[in-house]
Amino acid sequence: LLPRCEQYLVRWFGSRRQDSKALMEIVDPAICGISSSFLLQFADIAVACVQ
Repeated sequence: LLPRCEQYLVRWFGSRRQDSKALMEIVDPAICGISSSFLLQFADIAVACVQ
């Protein structure tokens, strides 16, 4: 079970993961050139890993 603060982070991120514009706002600037479709796939994988 994740600590409470991490649970909130997962919930917050999960509510934004299908919004490519929102994802681009929180992504590391070093990878801002990433395609939005790849970023959405990565977000789905990340959420699946912590559920």
